[in-house]
Amino acid sequence: ILCTRRRRSEDEPEAWMFHALVPFGRHGDLSFETDRARFLGRGRTPASPEALDQIPGESRSLSNTAGCVLDPVVAIRCAFTVSDDAPVQFHLVTGAAATREQALELAGQYHDRHFVDRAFDMAWSHSQIVLRLINVSESEAQLYGRLASSIVYATPRNRASSKVIAANELNQQSLWRFGISGDIPIVLLRIGDLSRLDLVTDVLRAHAYWRLKGLASDLVIVNEDFSGYRATLNDRIVGAINASPDAGLIDKPGGIFLRRIENLSEEDKVLFQSVARIVLSDTAETLREQVERRYTPRRLPAPLQPAPPPFPDPPAKALAPRKRIFENGLGGFTPDGREYVILLEPGRPTPAPWVNVIASPHIGTVVSESGAMYTWAENAHEFRLTTWKNDPVSNPTAEAYYVRDDESGRFWSPTPAPVRGAGGVACRHGFGYTVFEREEAGIASETSVFVAMDAAVKFVVVRLRNGSGRSRKLSIFSYNELVL
Repeated sequence: ILCTRRRRSEDEPEAWMFHALVPFGRHGDLSFETDRARFLGRGRTPASPEALDQIPGESRSLSNTAGCVLDPVVAIRCAFTVSDDAPVQFHLVTGAAATREQALELAGQYHDRHFVDRAFDMAWSHSQIVLRLINVSESEAQLYGRLASSIVYATPRNRASSKVIAANELNQQSLWRFGISGDIPIVLLRIGDLSRLDLVTDVLRAHAYWRLKGLASDLVIVNEDFSGYRATLNDRIVGAINASPDAGLIDKPGGIFLRRIENLSEEDKVLFQSVARIVLSDTAETLREQVERRYTPRRLPAPLQPAPPPFPDPPAKALAPRKRIFENGLGGFTPDGREYVILLEPGRPTPAPWVNVIASPHIGTVVSESGAMYTWAENAHEFRLTTWKNDPVSNPTAEAYYVRDDESGRFWSPTPAPVRGAGGVACRHGFGYTVFEREEAGIASETSVFVAMDAAVKFVVVRLRNGSGRSRKLSIFSYNELVL
């Protein structure tokens, strides 16, 4: 499959991508798909795509269509039979090139298994050259790779404590007087013990390894020695930096910054610890010891111990018909025109998200017919409170609600998503509000979403009514992915 992107101007260079599935040995038909919506199916994810649904007795191929699709993918399907005496090997090859001809040439080359084997051999040789260049072993490289994950995604495991982060009162501009932009991730090493100088060497090698792999970071080394050997430690650190592969990157973006603690105020010390994605110190003798250290997770509540319900839950009911005008089979307006009502039976999603934008001068939210939501304050782009996921196919949500029967352990959402349940859901979009109505396991719910007109407050009001004829013990959960 060949892909290209329309150039925005004549000066913009071309970009081509190719994806190939190359089977070796006996195999069946090949088919492909380029439309993500057709491959996944509306409201579904890669965990259970529609393309993998099998009809008994049939072999389902992909659509073999290509063209200008709004949401493209490259998917190739190959059917084959594996037996004890006939193993199957296939290659999945993805690459990029500047022109169509180069992309075709590369795709043709990698149809040769010997060419692929040579590429793996060359990659291994290059990796060994890089390791020799910075004088590290394979096990050390694996260690640096594990630590690199905290540079890409900051985690509590390697950051400063929450108390230190909360105490910070300075911003990014406060880093500028130290020659640090703050635009790329920061790794902080605090050292005051001359006997732990090997730790500096280890961290310098890790920083060089990340840079050679294309991962930029600013390494800040703070000399915390208050003894009479302060100058000696500083000179030894400078010597280690000059002997490292990054000797030419002192006080440069993506390089090494050595600072003395006597030149830092208390606010500056807190600032460096707060912004660093990895904080290392000489309390541990080796870098490996610090990477493998454990932190105590928060104590979770005791797991629910469900019991069989004393009576079976009543079966799901079909949604009652409603009088609507301009109806299209899924939705329509109420006769007075004040609401748009969508009836969502199981297995009948809308072809695209049908949303309601609810906003005041202070706060706003977007609510789709599936219950997917995101919320902002004042400005929908600049001040998001929860994540907006621009995915009209799967339509995931950053805000979710759950109702759980604490006796049986069964749970569902009062909205259609993320846990649809067995019954249907009615969605009513009105002017400044959206209401979801459903009944599940004998519990009827009405969930209203709206915002305050005079304050930055969003309301999600859930009303539950027990129609099962017996007492029930329920829990309700609210989940929000915050944009920090």
